[in-house]
Amino acid sequence: MRVTLYSYSLRFGTPLLLILVIRLYGAGAYGVFAVVLALLTFVMRVCLLGLDKGLLWWLPRQPPGHSREGIGAVLLLCLITSSVAAIGVAFTPWIADWAGQPDATTTVRWMAASLIPMTLSEVFIHACAARRQPEGQIVIKDGLLPILTPALALALHFTGIGNAGLALAHTISVTIGLAASAGLFARVYAGSAWGRPRPLPPGPLLRAAQPLWFADLLATVHGRLDLYMLAALSDPITAGLYQGALQIAQNIVAVRTSFDSLVTVLVAEIHPTGGVDRLVHGFSHALGLVALIVVPLTAFILAFAAWILPLLGPDFGEGVPAVWILSGFFVIHGTLGMNQQILVGSGRGAWVPLDAAVSLLIGGLGFVLLLPRLGLVGAAIANGLTYLTLSLLFIVQARIVVGVWPYDRRAARLLGLCGLAALTMAGLWLGLRPPLGDWARLAGFLGFLAVFIPGARRLRRTPSAASSSVAPAA
Repeated sequence: MRVTLYSYSLRFGTPLLLILVIRLYGAGAYGVFAVVLALLTFVMRVCLLGLDKGLLWWLPRQPPGHSREGIGAVLLLCLITSSVAAIGVAFTPWIADWAGQPDATTTVRWMAASLIPMTLSEVFIHACAARRQPEGQIVIKDGLLPILTPALALALHFTGIGNAGLALAHTISVTIGLAASAGLFARVYAGSAWGRPRPLPPGPLLRAAQPLWFADLLATVHGRLDLYMLAALSDPITAGLYQGALQIAQNIVAVRTSFDSLVTVLVAEIHPTGGVDRLVHGFSHALGLVALIVVPLTAFILAFAAWILPLLGPDFGEGVPAVWILSGFFVIHGTLGMNQQILVGSGRGAWVPLDAAVSLLIGGLGFVLLLPRLGLVGAAIANGLTYLTLSLLFIVQARIVVGVWPYDRRAARLLGLCGLAALTMAGLWLGLRPPLGDWARLAGFLGFLAVFIPGARRLRRTPSAASSSVAPAA
């Protein structure tokens, strides 16, 4: 939780730089860049073969002295797959043709080389997470890169390179990210040997990675379904406006991803022993830490989105309702969606792609029906429905795996606190709107903090009923 909060000191600069980037390059150019990046992210997941997620299961099971077992073979195989993919993407115009944007060909070629550092960075980051070191995900991927890319794009714009500055900035930033994640890996695994050379990763790791690979591919499509559908059913301007709204709202979900890998590792260690009490207590504790960041962040976004979005450009104010809608759905997925890690950590990872397929069907249908009629609002509702469906499936299936609902009394008290703080915010916002106008949003947010902060401090000091019995075992 502390590392995640520290990383937000970097993230706070991202919206400010993004405002300048979109104003300089234009919503259309930024929309093309966003669509290309979304498609390249899917190609990266193809190249990884699920081995990055498989390492979270494989490495904690290795005996002392074999902590790097299989990592070298994973890096070699991913280097080969990403290199082949980079060449294929650079010299074939299929991405631009699929998106219906021939102008995107130059952007694609500038960004094709980024597939190699993107892929290898994921391996290093997940290898570190398997040793309970999540800084690679939290600080490097979620903190450093989001601010480095727009900063470089701003610098390159003034060199006269044109719209290719966005693509080149991305490629340079992920290369720096690779160097940083490799440095973290070297520190985490200092003193350990690579093990015997292997032409391929170990068989058990490959078998464990297969369902996770399929799940990853579907999750990537799921996570970028909105941009894929906007590319197919809309225009670059609308995609750019939507991306501006999404850049704000998706910070809610990004908090949970900082915890996901670590929670998966802990579930993998606890579940085989049958320690249901430990699992429930540990998961509830992690869920509480996530909620303590996600809930006030959501309140901040709801209160100030109408002031932040117009800074991106005069047309971006149209995206305020979309931000509000996305925030409502994302706060659910950004907390209770963490039940997915119970499935993965307990060996039920094969369920995840089925869940993703169901939610994709619902979300895809929602986009087809709502996007042409409601525009940005329709896209937000359709995208939110995909995440809501996924979260509900994870919640029910986690109950099946654990045998009980994986929440203790602390989770219920936290839910009550969030509800009370939300009602306070809504009451002040609506009640003071006639005399204060737009400033009622600020009053509502301050009211939220006045209720939430003291309540959260009290909850943090109050041990759960199960703490005394399970903490020594943990």
